[in-house]
Amino acid sequence: MNIKISKLFVFISLLLIPVMLAGCGGGGGGGSAWFDTTVILKSVEVEPAQPSIALGKNVQLTATGIYSDGTRKDLSSVVAWSSSAPGIATVSVSGLAISESVGKTTIRAVSENLVGSATITVTERILESIDITPALPSIALGTVQQFTAIGTYSDDTIADITTAVTWASSNTGVATASGSTATAVATGVTTITATLGSVSGSTDLTVASLDSIYIEPDNATIPKGLMQQFVAVGLLSDGSEQDLTAYATWVSSEPLYATVNDTSPDKGQVNTLAAGSTTITASYSGKFASTPLTVTDATLQTIAITPASPGIAVDTALQFTAIGTYSDSSTFDLTSLVDWTSSNNAVATISNTGFTKGVATSVGNGITTIKASITDSYAGDIEDDTTLTVTSAKLTSITVQPTNATISLGTTQQYTAQGNFSDGSAQDLTDQVIWRSSNKINAVISNAAGSKGLLTPLRAGGTTVSATFASGSYFILPVTGTTGLTINSGTLTGIRIDPPTPSVNKGKTLQLRAFATYNAADGSGTFEQELTKSVNLTWSSADKLIATVVNVPKKDKGLVKGVATGTVTITAKVRKVSEAGSYGTAVLTVN
Repeated sequence: MNIKISKLFVFISLLLIPVMLAGCGGGGGGGSAWFDTTVILKSVEVEPAQPSIALGKNVQLTATGIYSDGTRKDLSSVVAWSSSAPGIATVSVSGLAISESVGKTTIRAVSENLVGSATITVTERILESIDITPALPSIALGTVQQFTAIGTYSDDTIADITTAVTWASSNTGVATASGSTATAVATGVTTITATLGSVSGSTDLTVASLDSIYIEPDNATIPKGLMQQFVAVGLLSDGSEQDLTAYATWVSSEPLYATVNDTSPDKGQVNTLAAGSTTITASYSGKFASTPLTVTDATLQTIAITPASPGIAVDTALQFTAIGTYSDSSTFDLTSLVDWTSSNNAVATISNTGFTKGVATSVGNGITTIKASITDSYAGDIEDDTTLTVTSAKLTSITVQPTNATISLGTTQQYTAQGNFSDGSAQDLTDQVIWRSSNKINAVISNAAGSKGLLTPLRAGGTTVSATFASGSYFILPVTGTTGLTINSGTLTGIRIDPPTPSVNKGKTLQLRAFATYNAADGSGTFEQELTKSVNLTWSSADKLIATVVNVPKKDKGLVKGVATGTVTITAKVRKVSEAGSYGTAVLTVN
């Protein structure tokens, strides 16, 4: 019996030997245990394998592990990612490849000493959208509107592409388009479109009739020898305003005291010659306006530069202003008349041309002296200087103002951007950031020089307004600030002026602000919007012999100046609105 069992055991053992050998063999000496069923990683595959992206764009890569049993598993979060050329594209720990410059790079994913790769090609930036400035303008018959086209690219940069796009008018019976210039032909509305390749942008242009003209500054008093730019503003039938300075015919009633230039490009420029009084008149298309001008014997005493001894970060800019004080204690802004210099252009340069006059642009760390000088016909050479310190402070955040505003259709909203830096300093970056509206169907915002940050609502709804700091062609500090905006249609119920009981010294100025209150059409209640510098708001003084108030230029709108001691009523009124709540008043005291 035992012999039979032993023989059976030997027989079974002999049958199992090939199976055991099969279990131990194969795999080139892997040494697996008997009946070992372990699944091992055989390779890593990266997809997409050869993506092509435009500069400024990203691509999400996926690392897939392929195992010995044929199964596949997503390993994107556990592999080690790297880029052979991080200057062209970097890659995050999760496999997000971020373009940095044009070229090619290999992205690798490593797990258990197994490598998978993809080759990424970064192409030139592509145009993504076109914004036209100004948005929704109105012009008078016989005048023209110059448009600007701003292109936004895939790398989040912007560029003026006005001369590169093709311009067109949808209704040439209302206005024709020649290049970026639209010429009014008849009253009505047309759509102006700018197209480059497959991308286009558009805005409506309204041609309206001219109702009246007014001149700024009004009832001015100017020292002899000082040059002053006068502006003729047309009030149009649709309630809008248009600068008609270049179209008007200018006349001075007493050219012995002051002359006014009637030749382009200096139309409206007044040169004061001797103490006395004259009347400046501007006329266009059958409408005219006149304003008295008094020329005094006051002489320039000093110049003061503001801000004094400021500090800014590298790659930012700062506007300097030169204020002249005269022998009668009056003050005038001489920024555009003085000569500006920087003692060290390696630290900061300063502009002496056009609308950028007095703007200092920082180049490198250090200190430079900013000087403003003028040669006065009567006082001789007068100058002032201040130091400008440029630091290596880093931009940490941007604050966009106003925050979470609600505005009414038919108005505009000026936004500002404050840069907050690592050294605790703050700086106005409004003219240096790239502005965006997340919903261009509801609102557009300008990036054109002279109107940066000016938002125009197009329909009721919401949008997010963002400001991103840029320097040169590409971002150095990609810092963005955002705020929400609600656009409502509402009924105007009142205007309040702040401060409510203002006072100013004779010869000095004070900035007033105007706030409109609306009843929301959707029944959500009331909301308030600042209209101080709105084109729809007009400021006036009941007695210009006591105080004047500015309507043009826009940046100074609502600025009152004391002329003589006394009290006067200042009014802020929304034009083309007849309700009792369309205006507000404040009694100004001049000391």
